[in-house]
Amino acid sequence: MGNRLTIRKQKEFLSGREKDWHRRLRSLENGYDRDALHRLRVDLKKIRALVQLSEDCGTGRTGKEFQRMKRLFQQSGKVRDVDNGIQVLESYPSAPAAFKEQQYRQKHEAFKELTTCARKYRKKTRHAVLSHIHSISDTCIRDWYAVQIVNIGLLLTNSGDDWHKARKLIKRLVYLLNVLPSALAGELRLDKDYLDQLQDAIGVWHDASMTVTAWAGKDLADSQQMIKDCQEKENKVRELAQEFYLRAHA
Repeated sequence: MGNRLTIRKQKEFLSGREKDWHRRLRSLENGYDRDALHRLRVDLKKIRALVQLSEDCGTGRTGKEFQRMKRLFQQSGKVRDVDNGIQVLESYPSAPAAFKEQQYRQKHEAFKELTTCARKYRKKTRHAVLSHIHSISDTCIRDWYAVQIVNIGLLLTNSGDDWHKARKLIKRLVYLLNVLPSALAGELRLDKDYLDQLQDAIGVWHDASMTVTAWAGKDLADSQQMIKDCQEKENKVRELAQEFYLRAHA
């Protein structure tokens, strides 16, 4: 089999992630838990990463099950974005109570919808994704990684939403390193520490940027400081993104 990513290896990976995130779904149905939400999203991202690789490297089909999972992930993202915005606001004491209350209401509504999605999903068949995976050749995996690196580099030359897209691709590459045959993962020579630093910096900038956007036009006391802080985070991303192609490889 060489360095092929076998069906058995993929099933072991997917089964473990599925057990974890179903446990987190049950936890969230009992009430909001920031840590459980974060871990749920990580589990779903790992599943999505492998499914995407499978689709791009053959005839793998995900079916309706994965589409339902995608909707669940998107809704969890809405909760996460509002909650992170609230965390950023706590750094600015002058933020009006009414504005904070508005954010908490948005979080409550988004979380309510998330629990509804979770209950619906848990009533559906849970193993459709597993039934569509197939063995993936090492050649396709190498080519796939090369294409993703090029795409990330292009996205990083821009800013705004393209940075957010680049972050998603970076995390996808990093998640999949753990499921690849160790010899193949070594051949890819990716600098995981650098990629983690870059995606984390983009995430910090993105949260600050969303909060600045929410405050736009309100002329509040901390508005200028918030914009300054966001600019510093943006500069950090630009610094890390320099010479990405060279720095992405160990």
